[in-house]
Amino acid sequence: MDALDIITIVCLVGIFIFGYFIVKHLDKFLIESKKHIEKGSETKEPSCIILTDYASDEELLEEIHKFRKRHKQIYIVLQDSTCHQLPHGSKNNSHQKQ
Repeated sequence: MDALDIITIVCLVGIFIFGYFIVKHLDKFLIESKKHIEKGSETKEPSCIILTDYASDEELLEEIHKFRKRHKQIYIVLQDSTCHQLPHGSKNNSHQKQ
């Protein structure tokens, strides 16, 4: 075995050790990133709710109050099942009956 073989073996061992530490730190970073993403998706509140006619009036009011506590600006649209599209109306009509 000559000096060139020994240098090659030492370089390969060094590359393997360096690669091991890089992968170890990368794995740690990916695990932390995954935890952060999962935590963010768990705390995300829904931006809309659908209330059906099966709920009582008290349940409807309770859901509306909970939703208003979580969201500062809301726009409530009441429609029956024959209406197939949401109105593109302005916020000025939010208190008017049709």
